[in-house]
Amino acid sequence: MIITLDVKQDHIDDGSPGEGDCCAIALAIKEQFPFADGVDVNTPQIQFSCEGKHYCASTPNEVADFMAEYDDEDRDGKEYIAPATFTLDFEITSADGCAL
Repeated sequence: MIITLDVKQDHIDDGSPGEGDCCAIALAIKEQFPFADGVDVNTPQIQFSCEGKHYCASTPNEVADFMAEYDDEDRDGKEYIAPATFTLDFEITSADGCAL
């Protein structure tokens, strides 16, 4: 399932850098999928569960670059990040991890 994810300024401002469950990208996923649970955004993959299904996508390079800037501890990454739109290609499995 391919989705377009809009990371808005509110997500950047309200998110917590370095926290895979409440960073800007996680907040954007939660907005687009209000019933999402277990949102986890990391460099190797992005995953969450919603309505009995598990969604998992490899983290694209442009998302990894966004995350690196946002999470930068040497400066306030929030000051240097602009809203962005990403395309994510999720594999969908059942909640127990079996392919549908």
